[in-house]
Amino acid sequence: MKRAAERIHRDWHDFARLRQVEALAGLYSDDAVLESPLVPAILDRASGVLRGREDILRFLQEGTRRRPNALVRWHRTGQYFTDGKTLVWEYPRETPDGDQVDILEVMEIASGSICRHRIYWGWFGCDILIKSALDKMHPIERTPQAGAVQSVTPDPPDSAQGTPAACKPPAHNAVSPYLLVRNVGKMLAFLGASFDALELSRSELPDGSVKHAEVRIDDSVVMLGERPDGREPVHCSTHVYVPDVDLAYRRALAAGASSISEPRDQPYGDRSSGVRDPEGNIWWIGTHSGHRNRHAPAAAPHTP
Repeated sequence: MKRAAERIHRDWHDFARLRQVEALAGLYSDDAVLESPLVPAILDRASGVLRGREDILRFLQEGTRRRPNALVRWHRTGQYFTDGKTLVWEYPRETPDGDQVDILEVMEIASGSICRHRIYWGWFGCDILIKSALDKMHPIERTPQAGAVQSVTPDPPDSAQGTPAACKPPAHNAVSPYLLVRNVGKMLAFLGASFDALELSRSELPDGSVKHAEVRIDDSVVMLGERPDGREPVHCSTHVYVPDVDLAYRRALAAGASSISEPRDQPYGDRSSGVRDPEGNIWWIGTHSGHRNRHAPAAAPHTP
């Protein structure tokens, strides 16, 4: 029983950190129960309780897609407590690289699987959830005198512009990179292998070429299209933040990219690297640590 707890302690962390959602869900029993304050925030439910592996899988998929990289550092002390039936460990707020979402994981284990999982958030994480919930309800401002939260009625939008909700598709940012490449299928494979990109849509022409495709990398959408009639692709330079720049850099090289710069710590608070994908586009990959040299610029310019 203790060996099963040790395995789950190791595998749950690794699968979550590397976004291996199917493998992560496989650690739960078919009728497992998961409780977390993040459930209502992610799935727009009143209850924070999930029942059954399929329900848990949907939560893990959506939660992984929305993961805020700057607040999830995946730091653990290596200490955990178990009697073989219950497994407990902490993601502390303070880490060597700055604060992270503070969480206590409590799992009940039976027959080698997680049968019940309770996730307790600390004050730092709960404050983030509260602010997120308020932002979803309406714009807010704080009065400098009392610090009270007051609702603000926004000015009516210009009728020519339309309402903010109507001017872009759901879950899209206002600005998205659009890559014009020779082969969208190969580029989709590269983005999936390098950055865990999730394909959202694909529109194919009768000849099998892809007119338009969209993928999601963390909280951002990247659009792609194939250049018609064998025209040369349009190269671009894109920056992406990831939880582990060293891992993403190695994965990109394994997927066919060539190195521009190896991962290294920067004075402006990032650990960053650069690669050129098989189509010739440049990807600057970074993980923000928060430790910025006060004499450094807000962001260093990237050049190929």
